[in-house]
Amino acid sequence: MSYQEMTALIVDDDADVRAFLRTALRSMFDCNLLEASCGDTAVGIYEKNHADIVFLDIQMPGKDGLAILSELKQLDANVKVVMVSAHGSMDYVTEAIKLGASGFILKPFHLQKIKAIVDKLLGATA
Repeated sequence: MSYQEMTALIVDDDADVRAFLRTALRSMFDCNLLEASCGDTAVGIYEKNHADIVFLDIQMPGKDGLAILSELKQLDANVKVVMVSAHGSMDYVTEAIKLGASGFILKPFHLQKIKAIVDKLLGATA
């Protein structure tokens, strides 16, 4: 898969975080992007579009990221979900890994870490 064929779904209730990830992913990969500000919307978007990778905030109003991760895994056991959080609590990391998260990145983001995790999970080429 080339990066231009990749579709990423960004799920975060913070519009500024979505904007940062959108800009970063477009500048590094020139990929297709989908966005959701809440879990229910994210699950619906994934059902219709099956993104190649999902960047999912852990702490959101309503359903948290761990609940959304579980729902996505029920829809597609092979979904690649990168959990995103401002809090590096080992409890969240451990629970996310148990539920099938493919990776975990902390806010504030470092572009090299975003690129490294996409490369690792998708093995895409430029």
